Parts: sequence; structure tokens; C-alpha cells
Amino acid sequence: MSAPVAFTPSAAAAGHTAGNKAVTLQVTVRNGGGERLELAVVQVRARDGEGREASRVFDAEPDLGTGLSGTLLPGRKAVAAYGFDVPPTTDALLDVEVQIGFERPALFWSGTVE
Repeated sequence: MSAPVAFTPSAAAAGHTAGNKAVTLQVTVRNGGGERLELAVVQVRARDGEGREASRVFDAEPDLGTGLSGTLLPGRKAVAAYGFDVPPTTDALLDVEVQIGFERPALFWSGTVE
């Protein structure tokens, strides 16, 4: 996963509240197994530094659509951008959780939002 980068949502963006900070990050999933991986089971969540779940931001620019989708063949990777809305009252921390299905452990990234 890439570090989050602040961006300005377009007027058509969904999920952004005026006054909040919008961030985008890239999530990469690699299929190291021997079978196809359905990307619909990938869940990406974020929480601000105070533990509140951050809302997803959907926007055509910078291509923040539905996230990962389709099927990933063995040995291949898929990359998708995700956007989140972080309240301005929070400290600069962001915790991001990526979970692939229910049987695998979740992976976490924690860091600051610039």
C-alpha cells in the first residue's frame, strides 16, 4: 500500500464532507497462490487517529471508483486507488486495514497524513 496523499475532491465527488481532508492511496494485491482470486472479497477500511471509521470518497478524478474488482490470476497483481474522508479535528494519523476474504488475517498500515 502506498502512503496516503491529500487531494481536492471534484464537485461531483461522493462521500466527502466540506471541511474534511480527503486522501487517496494505492492498494496492491498479489496472488501468490495457485488458484484464481476473486477481488470482490477485498475490503479496505480506514480509521482516523481517534479511532473513527473514515468514509470512502468516490470521485472520477483521481479515478476513485469501486476499488479492486474482477478475478486475479495466480502470479499476477492488481492495483486500485481508494479515497477516504478524514475529519479536520483528528490528529494526522491514519490506520488502514486490508482484508482479503474472511479466512486470511488482515494487513495493516499506519502512518501520518500530510
